[in-house]
Amino acid sequence: MSTLPVDVAMPLPFCLRLEDGDYKIRYKGRVYLCRLCKVWSDFASGCNPDKDVGPISTELLFKVTTGQITKALNCEIEFDKKGFFRYTVFSTRVYFDEGSELEEIVDRVSKDPLIVIRTLLPLINKLLVAYRYVTGEFHVTEIQWPDLCMVRDGKMMPWVTMDYPTRDHQRRKVMGWFPGDESPVITTRPNVSKRGHKTIETLMLQKDFQPPLERDLLLNSKDFSRQGRHGLAVFELGTALEIAVNKVLLDKGVDEEELRKLRFKEKYDTALLRYAGVSLKGARNDLWSAVLKIWNIRNNVAHRRLAAFTDRKGTIVERIESKSQVQPLISATEHTLGYLDSIR
Repeated sequence: MSTLPVDVAMPLPFCLRLEDGDYKIRYKGRVYLCRLCKVWSDFASGCNPDKDVGPISTELLFKVTTGQITKALNCEIEFDKKGFFRYTVFSTRVYFDEGSELEEIVDRVSKDPLIVIRTLLPLINKLLVAYRYVTGEFHVTEIQWPDLCMVRDGKMMPWVTMDYPTRDHQRRKVMGWFPGDESPVITTRPNVSKRGHKTIETLMLQKDFQPPLERDLLLNSKDFSRQGRHGLAVFELGTALEIAVNKVLLDKGVDEEELRKLRFKEKYDTALLRYAGVSLKGARNDLWSAVLKIWNIRNNVAHRRLAAFTDRKGTIVERIESKSQVQPLISATEHTLGYLDSIR
């Protein structure tokens, strides 16, 4: 059987905070050597207000409020979620070996260019799943080929949008994107640490890596919180907590029929005590209180379309209307999931 190797590079819809370099990804019995390279968009030079600094280099340039140009090393633009100014190109060699003759394979690939994209996307998405799991980058999700159907810089690119701060006290300008700004500012975030790089590649080399569902929901919650969708953020937290405690109880021998009869509160208290030897209420009362609050809000969102914490009579105690209210609940969920992992 003949094999046709095809070298292909695909621009991604965003800029990953990973260093340029080669990465290994295991997929369907093969280990692919993939290369990541960050690229400045042509739009960057067009929006750059400093015409006298020359072409934009691979170092990130940003202008502080003093009007001085500073080189920011080992970091990326914070509010350019969709790669308007800077994006990552993913390249690798894929193989086609379905057919007995090389000419037959070449003919099939040439007649259907999308076959190359469909072959490449599982590799990219495995990278994105590992990257999101390790970094918590909420704007990175799995992509499909329609995401690559818009043109940017003459390349196949997705539609791009800016994700700028919405609060007045966060008025930060990105490379003169806002008309009339005399002192544009680019805020940046550091790239992933060396340890993070290693963890991501380790996950990509696993045969069938998928993040635990409860951890995925936790990332979704952080995403919704940043978007200002606070009720939905807490809804995801409550669902994550129920999935996680169900897993523990099933591992400890609880029958599925019995599990369905248990109330949420019982699962974290008497059921855990009976089957795992310790309850969240007894071991971590601070987390116990937070978990009950999350479940209360989750049920109000689900059944009353109300993002609020209520008392036993249903009277509103606290409306959930800000990120500062959701953040402690996210933190409590993270610690609770860690606690459950420790008793499995």
